[in-house]
Amino acid sequence: MSLQSLAWRLFLPPKDRIHYDAQSRMLQQNSPLFLLINFLCYCFCVLIFWRSLNFATHLFLGVVLLLITVVTLYVIKRVVTQSVLVPPYGFWQLFSIGWMTVLWWNVYGALLIATVDERVVQQFFLILCMVCLAGIALVGSFGRAYATYLLITAIHILLSLWTWGTDASMLLVEQFLIGLLAQLFFLRIFNDTIIRLLHVRHENSELVQALQQKNTALEQANLSQSRYLSAASHDLRQPLHALALLTNDAQRKNQVPEVGETLKKIELAIDSLSQSFNAMLNLSRLDAGVVKPQFSRFPIQRLFHRLHIEYEEVAASKGLSLTIVPSKVWVLSDEGMLYSILSNFVSNALRYTDTGGVALGVRHAGEDSARLMVYDTGSGVPTEKARQIFQEYLRLENAQQRVQGGVGLGLAISERMARLLGATLLVQSVVNQGSSFGLVVSKVPAQEQITETTVQHAAAEEALTGLRVAIIDDDETVLMSLEELLESWGMDVTVVLSVEMLKEAIVDEGAFDLVIADYHLSVPEETGLDVLSAAREMLGMNQAICMLLTGDTSTELATQAHSMDVIVWYKPLRPARLRAYLNTLWSKFHAATVSASE
Repeated sequence: MSLQSLAWRLFLPPKDRIHYDAQSRMLQQNSPLFLLINFLCYCFCVLIFWRSLNFATHLFLGVVLLLITVVTLYVIKRVVTQSVLVPPYGFWQLFSIGWMTVLWWNVYGALLIATVDERVVQQFFLILCMVCLAGIALVGSFGRAYATYLLITAIHILLSLWTWGTDASMLLVEQFLIGLLAQLFFLRIFNDTIIRLLHVRHENSELVQALQQKNTALEQANLSQSRYLSAASHDLRQPLHALALLTNDAQRKNQVPEVGETLKKIELAIDSLSQSFNAMLNLSRLDAGVVKPQFSRFPIQRLFHRLHIEYEEVAASKGLSLTIVPSKVWVLSDEGMLYSILSNFVSNALRYTDTGGVALGVRHAGEDSARLMVYDTGSGVPTEKARQIFQEYLRLENAQQRVQGGVGLGLAISERMARLLGATLLVQSVVNQGSSFGLVVSKVPAQEQITETTVQHAAAEEALTGLRVAIIDDDETVLMSLEELLESWGMDVTVVLSVEMLKEAIVDEGAFDLVIADYHLSVPEETGLDVLSAAREMLGMNQAICMLLTGDTSTELATQAHSMDVIVWYKPLRPARLRAYLNTLWSKFHAATVSASE
C-alpha cells in the first residue's frame, strides 16, 4: 500500500472523503491567510523572546519558516488546481506540508522550553494556542489530520516539560492539557459543522444540476411543442381554409333558398371550428412561452378601424348597433396582441348581446395611461363570478344555455396576452344590464393626425375591381377556390407555382398590383417568402402589395416576414374579412403611391 493510500485511509474518515475536492479547495482558499498569521505570530515571538534565543537562531528559524511558507503555497496550488482532483490524489502531499509547519513549531517550542523559564514557556503556550485556533478556523476542515498534529505536538511538549521535574512544570502541564482539550473540542465542533455545510452544498449542487437538466429538458420540450404546433397548425388550417373558400363559392353560385340556409349554417359551423382551433392553438403557444410581444408606437384608431370592418356585418346581422368612438390616442404595445384582445372583447360582446348594441372607445387614465373599453347591453354575469370567466374552458351557465360554439378560451388567451403586455385587465358586469371589458395600456405622444375612415361596400367593390393579382399555394383546391373568389370581386388573377413562373408572368403580362403567397410550396427549397422577395426585386419595393397567407404560425416565420416588411395573414380566413382588408389596404397603398408621385 502506498503512502498516498495509507494517509488517505488513516487520516480522512469515510464521511469526509466524498467532500475531498471541496475540502482541498477550501484549504487553498484559506491557507494564505493562515500562513500570514503563522508568520506574524513568529514575528511577535521574536519581539517577546528576543533575549531568550540568540540572533542567529531567530534568523535561522525565520528563513526556514519563510521557505516552508513558499513550499506550502506551491504544493497546495499544484495539488488543488488540477483539472480533475481524483481522490486520493495529493492527500499525502497536503498531509506532509502540514507536518513541516508542525515540526517547525515543535523545534521552536523545544528551544524555548530548554531555557527552563516558566514565564517564557507560558507566553509561548499562549501564542501557540492562538496559532492552533487560527489553524482550526482556517484549515481545520481535515479534522482527523489536524487532531494528529495537535496530539503529536502535545506529546512532545509534555515530555519536554516532564524533564523539568518541578512543581512549576506540573502546573504548566495542567494548563497545557486544559488548552489542548478545549482545542480538540472546538476542532470537533468546527469539523462537524464544515462537513455538514459541505454535505448540504453537495446536495444543493446536485439539486441545481438536476434542476438545470430539467430546465434544459423543458426548453427542448417547449421547442418540440412549438415545432409540433407549427406543423399541426399548417396541416389543420389548410383544409379549414379550403373548406371556408368552397362554402363561400357555393353560396355565391347557389340559387335555391333552402340550400342557401344550409350553406349559411355550414359557414357558421366552419367559423366556430376555426375560432375554437385558433383559440386552442394560441393558448398552447402562450403557455409554451414561444410568443413574445413586439412593442411599437401606433394610433389606436388603426385597430378601431379594423374592428369596425370585421364586426360591422356581424352586428348588423343580429340587429345590434356597433358604435366605435374615434380617438387620436397613440399607445405603446404589441399591435397584433392588442388587436386580438380587443377583437375577443368585441366578439364576446356581440355574441352574448341580443338587443341594444356594443360600444368601443378610449377613456383617459392619467397622463401616461389609457383605458380601452368595450361596453355591451347583454345579459351580464354575477359580480362575484366576473373574474372566473378568464379561466380556460370555463363558460358560465347562462352563457352555455344561450350560445353554442367555442371552447371558452378567448378570455383566457386575452388574460395571458395582457400579462405579457404588462396591461391591467378591467371587468364589470351587472346581470340583465350589461358588461364592460377593457385594459389599461401605456399612452405615448401622437405622431400624426388620425382621421376617421368610413367604410363603404360600394367603394370596396370599386377599389378591388381591375387589380392584377398573382397567387401561389401548394394546395390545388385552395388555389382554385381562391382564384374564383378573387375573380368574383372583379380582380384579374394569375396562378403561378414558383419564382420562375412569377418572373415569366411579369415579363409576359406586366406588373402585378398584389402578390399573395402561401409559405409552404410544392417546389423544393423554395418558400412563399422567396416568391415575395423576387416580386419585390422585379416590381420595386413600393410598387406592389406582398402578402403571406399561411397556416404556419411559428414565431420565427412571423419575425422573418416582419423583417422583410411582408404582411402576414393566417389561414383559415373568412372571405368577407379578406375582402374588407384588401380594400382598406389597397386604398391606403394607392393613396400613398399617389402622394409620393406628386
